[in-house]
Amino acid sequence: MSAKRTPANTGMVRKSTLILAVAAAFCAGLFGGHLAATISMEAGPAVTKQVIGNSAPVDNAERARLELAVKNSPQNVEAWNNLGHWYFDNNLPKEAVKAYESSLVLKPGDPNIMTDLGVMYRALHEHDKALDMFRKASAANPNHMQSRFNQGIVLFYDLNRPDEAIAVWTELVRKDPDYKAPNGQKLADWVAEHKKNR
Repeated sequence: MSAKRTPANTGMVRKSTLILAVAAAFCAGLFGGHLAATISMEAGPAVTKQVIGNSAPVDNAERARLELAVKNSPQNVEAWNNLGHWYFDNNLPKEAVKAYESSLVLKPGDPNIMTDLGVMYRALHEHDKALDMFRKASAANPNHMQSRFNQGIVLFYDLNRPDEAIAVWTELVRKDPDYKAPNGQKLADWVAEHKKNR
């Protein structure tokens, strides 16, 4: 689940797709992932930029290679996905959106790509689009739990619709009672805490 997606493992959920879940853990004042900071609930949208950013120097040669790949093979879904992932990992959400949208034109209904696209919309503060994309990912694959979890994040933290968020998370718990938030907490406990904080 935390592996970086490469051409050999494109079916995996991206480490960076978990951004919304990690952001939510921080917003709730919990320790989440590799960052050891507590961020207030008001900081929800700003967290996306902090966590998405790549601390390594930008590899412009890799960017050029990936951009050339889509230029030379504009019908290659994997090339668009890889370019989108590079942009995602390097905190270029506008560019990532374009790449993921191009991928989905060629191969509609990929819940992992739709979830990544939703995360990028959220990074751009386009919360309604993010929510719509997470819902489409869940519709494409009802067992795509990360997209369901992310719906709740956007509803709770960005759109101030806590009752809807809790309903989404409660349904996720019903589908998978053992589902855990990124901080390792059982989602059922997560939901109980968020009920108190709404």
